[in-house]
Amino acid sequence: MSVDIFDIQKVKPDSYAYYYFDANCWITQLISSNRSLSLISRNQASLYLNFFSDVVTLAVPNIKANKKPGSYNPKIIITSLLVSEIFNRYIRLCWEVYKNIDPACTDFKKNYRDTSDYAKSVSNLSSDFEAFKDYVELESDYIKEIDPYTLLPSISSLNDFNDIYAYYQLIEVKKIKYPIAIVTDDSDFVFHGIDIITANRRLLKIR
Repeated sequence: MSVDIFDIQKVKPDSYAYYYFDANCWITQLISSNRSLSLISRNQASLYLNFFSDVVTLAVPNIKANKKPGSYNPKIIITSLLVSEIFNRYIRLCWEVYKNIDPACTDFKKNYRDTSDYAKSVSNLSSDFEAFKDYVELESDYIKEIDPYTLLPSISSLNDFNDIYAYYQLIEVKKIKYPIAIVTDDSDFVFHGIDIITANRRLLKIR
């Protein structure tokens, strides 16, 4: 079955009513405003940052946009699973940077959580993430509709559990919120039934 993958440079941000930015895209956005993390290299970062910014601009409440047929003032979809993944990845990145300053901080739980840097990182992340509150919609994790035990056999070297579960979540979301697209840089996020927007060269070659 074919997979619908689109080049992020050729997609207009008003083409979809809803977007799901995966954790990598969110992390790219959030670290861009963190001085200690902003030097971390991210694949095609500017393309994702610009697209994210354009979507947020269109999603501003009460914006007076020229509505054309097939154009939308989009919203960004998030789930509690996604928020958890963003938080964990972001804080781990902060720890990786902090270890270069304090080599004795060798254990995340035992050493890093008691530092002022951890407290500051959590505070910054909370503040930066909350800044997007007006532009996002929290969706159900659909735990009753998606039996996690049926997903376990689908896990392979090509996909991890979170990606598979996120995909099935979005298939449920698509039933009530349409049109929707996933924005991702994960080269292994290859699923059918929902549009995928990316700058990842490996993904684009699959089209």
